[in-house]
Amino acid sequence: PSPCVFGHEIVGVVEATGDTSLQDLRGKAIAVGDRVVWSVAVACHQCRNCLRGFPQKCDSLRKYGHHAIEDNWQLSGGLAESCHLLDGTALVVIDNHIAEEVICPASCATATVASAIRAAGNVEGRRGKVRRRSVSPTGGWRVSDRCLFDAPRRGGDLLQLRAP
Repeated sequence: PSPCVFGHEIVGVVEATGDTSLQDLRGKAIAVGDRVVWSVAVACHQCRNCLRGFPQKCDSLRKYGHHAIEDNWQLSGGLAESCHLLDGTALVVIDNHIAEEVICPASCATATVASAIRAAGNVEGRRGKVRRRSVSPTGGWRVSDRCLFDAPRRGGDLLQLRAP
């Protein structure tokens, strides 16, 4: 959609909050100055799809870096100087020593791989292949790179990487 502010794999520093009881996914209080990473999408958690356990199919799903600019949500992507986070966005406070190249993909590439590996179940003794298909313009890790990192930790024999 256009016009749009791109950027969905993002890390930022909290400049202001509208809620003093704001907590991250681990229950840690979020304060001004905290470094955070957040989910690529925010769901309403009240529609039929959300209540059935499919927030990614939410009737009013909004995605950071993918959503058209609206009057009430103009700073919706990570390539803006600031990003307006909507109520209900999943946030995680992160340590300052973790490099941005490592943490930025957490909201998309890492989450995609974690979901795929979780769905695959026990991978012990199994082999798999990942084909590189995307080029990261920001130098971040690709989804295939995340597979190479995560699968061996879960007991997988080997993941082979092939160029297209």
